[in-house]
Amino acid sequence: MKPFIVFLLTLLISTHCFAQTTCDTIPVSVTKQLDNYSPKKFSKIMRSKKTTLTTIYNVATYFRLKGDTATAKQWYMLSADKLKQYWQGCDKNRQRVACLLFTTGKVYYHLNDYANATTYFTKAIAAKCPDDCINYFLSLTKPKN
Repeated sequence: MKPFIVFLLTLLISTHCFAQTTCDTIPVSVTKQLDNYSPKKFSKIMRSKKTTLTTIYNVATYFRLKGDTATAKQWYMLSADKLKQYWQGCDKNRQRVACLLFTTGKVYYHLNDYANATTYFTKAIAAKCPDDCINYFLSLTKPKN
């Protein structure tokens, strides 16, 4: 019985670590590309109205992973603004809407607004977003007892 409990505990810990490393990152190719950007280039991206939501979110995540939380927060706030624009002109493609709900939840999660994050993660699950990381993020927004 004891080896079985140890096995389950190991499985639980490894699953959590695996989810954390795969659900909370950006592609290595994107990181390498952003490593070569100058502050002037980041500023240009931030000011451009043509910058995509994915780019803004990746830059925010890049700065968060580099430990620059103040800059990351600015980029996540820009992501939230861009998401509001997307919602106004959003098409009715169900999978796209579900993914936008999930992205909105992640933005609020990284801005430490767990109430809104929980709302959007729950909506993304109901909309059947295909990303497996939703439950991981939703579990992080729940208060610890």
